[in-house]
Amino acid sequence: MPPSVSAARPSTRLRSSSLADLRRRIGAIERPVFTTAATARTLPVGIEAIDAHLPGGGLPLGCLHEIIGRDAGAGAGFCVALLGKLVACRGGIVLWCMHLASVHEAGGLYAPGLAAGGLNPERLIVVRAAKAIDVLWAMEEGLRGDRLAAVLGEVRKIDLRASRRLQLAAEASGTSAFLLRPSSAEEGSPPTASVTRWRLAAAPAPVGPFSPFDRTRWHAELLRCRGGRPGGAWVLEWDHETGDLGLAADLCDRPVVPSDALMAI
Repeated sequence: MPPSVSAARPSTRLRSSSLADLRRRIGAIERPVFTTAATARTLPVGIEAIDAHLPGGGLPLGCLHEIIGRDAGAGAGFCVALLGKLVACRGGIVLWCMHLASVHEAGGLYAPGLAAGGLNPERLIVVRAAKAIDVLWAMEEGLRGDRLAAVLGEVRKIDLRASRRLQLAAEASGTSAFLLRPSSAEEGSPPTASVTRWRLAAAPAPVGPFSPFDRTRWHAELLRCRGGRPGGAWVLEWDHETGDLGLAADLCDRPVVPSDALMAI
């Protein structure tokens, strides 16, 4: 007597369950192994004054952040410092998407500079797109997976709808997204769906005893912070020797030394 249809269904469900379980096991093996910090929802910047302004005491992960650089290297330098911290905590690879027009205008990425800023160039994949819309497409495609530590895109113009797509993709995958934009983006630019918005500008740095590039300083402003306290402003300092990001020390209030006294010395 041939088996009935109802009798065959349990074995079909069993095969489907076994196949799904096998796929999950393979996915777990292929997925990169992160540290215990990988499950954290925030990344502490490591500066108490800044972390106190951010929700949960750190930069929210799995969402969209916007960095506006008033100077050519200020915004990029801040991004490199944040991405270096993120990779150090979570592992993985960073996808950096560039527009060819900006490459021709400001130049490409400099590997020794990335390493000096805390981001290992070996942990970086660079995409150069011919059109600005292709930069956004590459970002969204990168955010759809869960194997990247972060995705960064250099864009000049972006509307609310496009930024919302990036935000939703970042939320779904848990991969953080960064928009690096020039200062001209502030003029008449529509709002974006970014969770945080920063403005960075270069600040005078002290000259070291062996090199004028021992330290790099930026003026940093937190313009928007969903769930946090926007409005903070700091002078940040990157120490190339120690690889630490911190607040720049205030100048001491010392009395002015007369010129004749200096001559006597």
